[in-house]
Amino acid sequence: VESAVAAAAAYSEAADWIRHRSDPCHHPLALLPRDGNPVTFEGIVAFLSPPAMVEHFKDGQHVGYLPYLFILSQLYAPVNVCAFNIAEASGNHDESRRQASVRVPAWWTAAGLLYSAVAFYFSPLFITVILLVLIVTMGVPGAVKLWKTVSMSAYRPVRGGKHIFPQVYGWLLPMVWAAFFKWMPDYEYPPGAMFLTQVGPLVVCSLNVTAVRPFPRAAPFIWLNIPLCSLMLAGLGQVWLCGNPSWVPQEGLDYDMFGVIQARALAKLLLMFQAHSSFFFLGFYLLLFRHRMPDLPAGSDLMKVVTCVVVIVVVPIMLQPSKDFFFVTAGYASYHTRWRRVLYHTGSWFWVSALLLGLMNVRPSASFEGNTIEAKIVRFLNDTTFGVFLCHPMMGFFIGCLLQEVEISYHWKVLLLDLGSYVLSYSWAYAILYIPTIRTVVGVKWE
Repeated sequence: VESAVAAAAAYSEAADWIRHRSDPCHHPLALLPRDGNPVTFEGIVAFLSPPAMVEHFKDGQHVGYLPYLFILSQLYAPVNVCAFNIAEASGNHDESRRQASVRVPAWWTAAGLLYSAVAFYFSPLFITVILLVLIVTMGVPGAVKLWKTVSMSAYRPVRGGKHIFPQVYGWLLPMVWAAFFKWMPDYEYPPGAMFLTQVGPLVVCSLNVTAVRPFPRAAPFIWLNIPLCSLMLAGLGQVWLCGNPSWVPQEGLDYDMFGVIQARALAKLLLMFQAHSSFFFLGFYLLLFRHRMPDLPAGSDLMKVVTCVVVIVVVPIMLQPSKDFFFVTAGYASYHTRWRRVLYHTGSWFWVSALLLGLMNVRPSASFEGNTIEAKIVRFLNDTTFGVFLCHPMMGFFIGCLLQEVEISYHWKVLLLDLGSYVLSYSWAYAILYIPTIRTVVGVKWE
C-alpha cells in the first residue's frame, strides 16, 4: 500500500513539474496556436498543411506522429516478411526437407562472409563476444554448423524467386543503421544494439532447435529456450541503445544534417524510432515463436503475486519525480541522466512483460466466431487496433487543445484526455473500415 501511495505521489509530482516546466508544444496538452489566439478553422487548416506537417515532423511535435507512425510501420514490414519467410523455410515442412540437400551457391556464401566481416567492422567487441560464447557452448564445429544453417534458411526463400527483396532488405537494414551510427559517433548510439535487436531474432528464425543445455556436463539440468532468450536480448539491445548516450539530448549537435534537419532533433527522433521499433519486434516475434516459447507459470498464484510485487516496486523506481525527466519528443519521455534512463527503459520492459503474463491468464475462449459479447469485443479490438495506433496522436492532440482552457484539475484533464482519445480513435478506426478498399487492404472480413 505504501508503495502504491508513493507511486501515486511520484506521478502527481512529476505531472505538476511537466505542466509548469516542459515546453508546451512537447506534450499532449499543447495549445494548437502558439500566439495565444483562439482556435479557428482556418488556423487548423494552416496547421495541418503539408509544409506545416513537415515542420511538425522535423521538430518532433505531437501532430508529427501521424507520418512518423506510418513510416515506422512500413519501414519494418519487409523485415517481418523476411523473418516469416526464414521461419517457414527452416520449419519441419515437406518442402523444407526436400530442399535440405540444396547447396548454397558460391555467391551467397561470399555474401554471407562479407556480411559477417562488415558486422565485425561495425562492432568488433560485440561480435567477438558472441563468437566466443558460441565456441564455448557449441564448439567450433557447432558454430560452423550454425552459420551454415542460417545461410541455408536465408537462401531458400531467395531460391524460389519470390522473396528476394524482403530477404535482402531484412538483413541489410540493420547494417544501414549500424553504418549511420558508426559514422555519427556524436550520437553515441552503439551499432551492436542493432544486431541484438534486429539480427538476433532473424538468426533464431533459422533454427529448428527450441532449447539447449549450455553446460551439459557442469549443469545438465539447465535448459535455455532459444526464442525466449532472443526476445530478452532484443530488449537488452533497446535498453543498451537508449541508455548508452552520456546525456540526452546530446550536446554539441548544433548543426544541420544535409541542410534538412537539425542534428539534435534527428538524434531525438532516432532514439524514439529505435525504442518503438524494438517493441514492434517483440510483438511480432512473440507471435512467430508462440509454438516454441516455454509455458510460463502465468496461471499460478505465486506468479500472480510476484508480478504484482514487481509492478508495484518498479513504478516508484522508474518514475521518480525529478527535473531530470523530460520529453525527448512530443510523445516519448525519458531522463537526461544515464542511470535514470537505464532504469526507466528497463522498467518499461517489466511493464510489458507483466501485461503479457496477465494476458496469458485469459483463456483463448473468446473466439472470433459467434455472436457472444466476448466474441464481438475480440473481433472489434482485432479489427481496429492498427487504426487506433495510426490515428491516436491526432485525436489526443485535439482533445488536449479543447481541454487546455477548461477550468478543471490537471489530473481530470489527463483522465479526460485518455478517455477521449481512445473513444475518438476507436470510433474513427471502426468507421473507416466500412470503406471497402480499406477493409480489403487490412484483411477484415465482415458478413
